[in-house]
Amino acid sequence: MKKGNQGFWVILLAVGLMAVGAACSVKLGEDFDAGFDGGDADADADGDADGTASVQFNWAIQDANSPSTTYTCEEVGAAYIQISFTTSQETYYAAWYCTGSSGSAETGKDFPAGTGTVTFELLDVDGNVITTGVDENGAAWGDVELAEGVNDFGKVEFQFVSDDVWDPTGTDATILYNWTIDDSPPTADLCTTAGVDYMTLWIWNPDTEDWWTDESILKADCTAGGIQPTDKFLAAGSYKFFGGFYKDNQPNPDILVYYDDFGDQAMDIVAQDAPNDLDVVNITTGAMQLGNLTLNLKWQDASGAFQTDCTKAGVMKMGFLLRSDGWVAAQVPLTKEQAIDCLDQLVFEGVPYDTYEFLAEGVDDGYKIMWYHICNNIVMSQADATYECDISYQTPGQ
Repeated sequence: MKKGNQGFWVILLAVGLMAVGAACSVKLGEDFDAGFDGGDADADADGDADGTASVQFNWAIQDANSPSTTYTCEEVGAAYIQISFTTSQETYYAAWYCTGSSGSAETGKDFPAGTGTVTFELLDVDGNVITTGVDENGAAWGDVELAEGVNDFGKVEFQFVSDDVWDPTGTDATILYNWTIDDSPPTADLCTTAGVDYMTLWIWNPDTEDWWTDESILKADCTAGGIQPTDKFLAAGSYKFFGGFYKDNQPNPDILVYYDDFGDQAMDIVAQDAPNDLDVVNITTGAMQLGNLTLNLKWQDASGAFQTDCTKAGVMKMGFLLRSDGWVAAQVPLTKEQAIDCLDQLVFEGVPYDTYEFLAEGVDDGYKIMWYHICNNIVMSQADATYECDISYQTPGQ
């Protein structure tokens, strides 16, 4: 299976990170220096870790009929990997942020030693079960005996078939897409005036809410004035496209200067020898309106109260996603490498006028994923806008 580059892309990244619980200023195109100093599991249903047994395993997302074919968490719509251990008295949980197509996981001593039922699951971002894991023989785990210390479950397979996974690649069709600047073919001078170095065309995945692109086909220098693949690379179907025009901002993340959302409508790509024409977009220099967006964050504690100081709610690390319907403005994944110290305020500078949603996730001092919420209808239509976002306390899968 041909794979393009999966995942969201980032145009707004933080510049100044204050102490834990303070504010964070997020500025267009500058780098986000963040770290996550370890931790893995979510923990048991009560948030305690008083057990004597730990669990470790390797996991992979595979094709049920062709194990060498793998899928990413993004492709199958998975946000978390969860293990549950159910005894006669209680169910205990541990969860990990799902990235890539395989990995390893290990809990602390979060489980009691003894007999119970073990289940491995992939969850979506809302905590819904996508599929249940099986062992290398295709069998689910039933009743098991957890011994004190480490319990190694070997390999856990999450199996899918190709029909379950959205994939736009194929040999039915190719496309044609062109752009102008101020109604003229782009020259080096016009591209410099517009602040555009290159363009990348993205295809939206409505099932996993993620983007797909293949930069070897769908990326071109600004002065090229178009993307004109010569070989068929798409399967026929209905797709939503997004055109991002970027300024190269190395070594920091590149800046989105202009975008084309194609009217936010799905477009039919038909199987034919002639290219499917996506038409021409004109970039008007200086036309994008930008403003500053302030988000005041309140984090719910275990008692149900919302705290203006995230540390009082018990939050240690956080990740977030600011996006409009057609594109992502900023993202910090809740991974070991990229999560940041918890914040009570985020200030986004240079935000294009649009309507956004803000997703926030947080972990406690045991690196348990205990906070998740989406704040909707954030309208950016003026030079400065401020919104409040209350982030709920909860455990994925509960």
